[in-house]
Amino acid sequence: MKQVPEQNDTYQLIEDYINNVLSPADCSAFEVRLTLDSALKEQYDLHLLANDLVLEKRLSHLNTLVDTEKSTQQKNNILKKGLLGGLVLSTILAIVYFSPKEETTIVLAPTEKMVFPIIEPTIQENIKLVPDTISKKETLTNIPSKEIEKTHLSSEDSNVQLVENNSVAQNLIQPIKKSTQPVAITNPCDTVSIHFKASTNTICEGLQNGTITSSNITGGTPPLTPIILNEYQEEVVNHSLKAGIYHIQLRDKNDCKSAQQQVEIVSKRCLEDYSISKAFGTSVKIPAFDEAITFTVLNQNNTVYFETEFNAFEDIEWKGENNQTQIVEGYYLLLITTEKGQELTGSITILP
Repeated sequence: MKQVPEQNDTYQLIEDYINNVLSPADCSAFEVRLTLDSALKEQYDLHLLANDLVLEKRLSHLNTLVDTEKSTQQKNNILKKGLLGGLVLSTILAIVYFSPKEETTIVLAPTEKMVFPIIEPTIQENIKLVPDTISKKETLTNIPSKEIEKTHLSSEDSNVQLVENNSVAQNLIQPIKKSTQPVAITNPCDTVSIHFKASTNTICEGLQNGTITSSNITGGTPPLTPIILNEYQEEVVNHSLKAGIYHIQLRDKNDCKSAQQQVEIVSKRCLEDYSISKAFGTSVKIPAFDEAITFTVLNQNNTVYFETEFNAFEDIEWKGENNQTQIVEGYYLLLITTEKGQELTGSITILP
């Protein structure tokens, strides 16, 4: 990797930064300079603008070259088709001119007859020509060598019937039709069915340590990765979720996905691990509950050392005293029981 030049070559420094050739340390140093040096920031922005203008000019030139190439190819295709058509027409005229002069007459209308040379005379019966397959000056093939007269043409029957000596030709001349077999293109994930059960944990109020767990997984190709979206359909990171509504789906190795499931992470009121210092006069302070509570302090043997009650919406404060007598230093358990019977546990450490 290049190092930052010792000389104040600002242009080269900016170019190296844009092309990502600076070392990580030099790159970080340059970014710090950008935030502190307004003149450098202005020159950097002008450099980016100039690069964008050059790129736009190159793209415009490239589009012009592409359009010119397409126009040239179209002209060449038209010329090739014209030459090929002329060659085919010349071949047909040569065949007509140099074929044996034996003639066949076809009556196209009561007042009009066309005479055609015969190329490959073959006696056939019951021949019907589909409309528009024979036109003026067009060479007939597979037609008897004697005169063929039109015997019938009605508005209800669009086929021209050609009869020779009261015998009907046999072959039916029809346009060739191509049949294509449709190819079914299917999505490989259409046959994959992924199922699972989603569950969540309960977190303490104000924390963001929620987790969504998937279990009982069936279907799909391992490994399967969870995709978790919040209420705004933004993908979020598992194990650091706050309380709220989420959607989860699984994606397998082949990018096949399961249906989404909606889950909710709920929060509850939790107690902390508190400490009281006699020297600094600190105390335990807990926000008020919306119902009356019983505040109980127990030792590690679950012996009650202190117990009192607080009214609803009354802030809770305890200085580590029992009937105005300071409790002995040590570790104690804290139990808060609400009026509705909910129990919350924590701890209190009394320091010297």
